[in-house]
Amino acid sequence: MRPLTRRTLTATTGTLVAALALAACTGVSSAYRDYPIFEREATAADQPPQDILDQMNEVSTGDGRPEVESARLVGTYEDVSLWLVKTVAAGNVCLIAASSGEEDWVAGCGAPHNGEVMGADLGTFGWHSDDVEVPSTATPISENVYVYTG
Repeated sequence: MRPLTRRTLTATTGTLVAALALAACTGVSSAYRDYPIFEREATAADQPPQDILDQMNEVSTGDGRPEVESARLVGTYEDVSLWLVKTVAAGNVCLIAASSGEEDWVAGCGAPHNGEVMGADLGTFGWHSDDVEVPSTATPISENVYVYTG
């Protein structure tokens, strides 16, 4: 085994730094790696109603504002459409639930692991990262979103 020299240590450190930089620049931010929906390209259907986004921006401060371009439609349940949206603060996620007529809606933002939103006429919906178990009283709508049914 060769002894470590300054040249070997410098070369090894340089390689490690380059590998870490490359990993940071590829794919989805590690803060959202447990949300595969953010890996796909956005479509026109992924855009929540602008009125909802405007109201969310009015009441949100600083890093709690939604990143509009990150919104992804995750599915529907009965007449309720559901979107996941990243926030300006890396790692936080919002769930928007809106009736088909958009007169009733609710949104909640928080930590990336899990959260819930409840609307009197909409139902109770939750989101979770891939490493969080879906509650036994819930029905999955997508990989990361569910509705409480029990």
